[in-house]
Amino acid sequence: MDSGFIVHNDRTYPLLQRLFAELEVPTRATEMSMSITDAASGIAYAGGKGVRGSSHGHASWLDPTSCGCS
Repeated sequence: MDSGFIVHNDRTYPLLQRLFAELEVPTRATEMSMSITDAASGIAYAGGKGVRGSSHGHASWLDPTSCGCS
């Protein structure tokens, strides 16, 4: 099983795009984003979802005491 992949785009990698085209290597558009979860604090962020990807367990982000910020 080949599980390798290369993240690329037209603006940053035009020569790689051209090589793939010449070699007839299929490519496809995809969403790439960063996500992180901190088990100790309960904070999580899913980058592809923007603000909706932010969470802090069941606590409110508007309450500074919920994240130890006070």
